[in-house]
Amino acid sequence: MKFYAWRYDDPDGSGIELTPREGPPPMLANDTPWVFLYAIEAATPEEANAIHSLRQGFGPYKPMGEPAECPECGAYYYPDGSGVCWRGHGSDPAQEDAGEDPPAGNP
Repeated sequence: MKFYAWRYDDPDGSGIELTPREGPPPMLANDTPWVFLYAIEAATPEEANAIHSLRQGFGPYKPMGEPAECPECGAYYYPDGSGVCWRGHGSDPAQEDAGEDPPAGNP
């Protein structure tokens, strides 16, 4: 899966968003433009957020909930987070919202 990091700066502050959508996030209320930072290729949203945190100098990323074994293959995943294991099993609501097909499972 591919994720895209976008940044905005305005007089009220700045922000960064990581999204599975290729284009910029919706415009802000004050029409501040988004600036593309980089793309991340990752197997899960949790992996993308971990890479994003490192690139931004944030502390270590802590996924939602506790890891569990994927019922289909035994790889670890976060059922309270994306619900996707690194082999592509499960479903990610953010990816479905982006209109993308789920990733193909890896053997």
